[in-house]
Amino acid sequence: MSFKCSEEDGLSHPYSLVNNSGEAIYVSSCDYVEKDNFLTYGYVRNCTGWTFECIQPGESHEDICKIPSDAFPYRELQVLILKESTLRDCSERDLIENDVHDKRYVLTYEELEALNFIIDYKGE
Repeated sequence: MSFKCSEEDGLSHPYSLVNNSGEAIYVSSCDYVEKDNFLTYGYVRNCTGWTFECIQPGESHEDICKIPSDAFPYRELQVLILKESTLRDCSERDLIENDVHDKRYVLTYEELEALNFIIDYKGE
């Protein structure tokens, strides 16, 4: 999984992303995007060099969420999910120009904590 963490001291905790949908999903995330800025397919593909990781149905992945306390609550964990069918059915141009995605989670540390540090994607 390509979860990115900042190097500053702050709040951190392991968290899991569980794919409880009926198809493979592709995921990228960032925990140092400033509030009101959104992680997009175009940003991941063209600006960062990050990749989308594939998670098969029923699989999960654990990593560390780290949100710097000096910036808190101005930074949030963002998780961008695209289903395999979305990537198959949309052109890359459409994904970028229209910010196509199946789900975007935008969570503060407290919201992630309220989920018991488990993001359960059910294909919504």
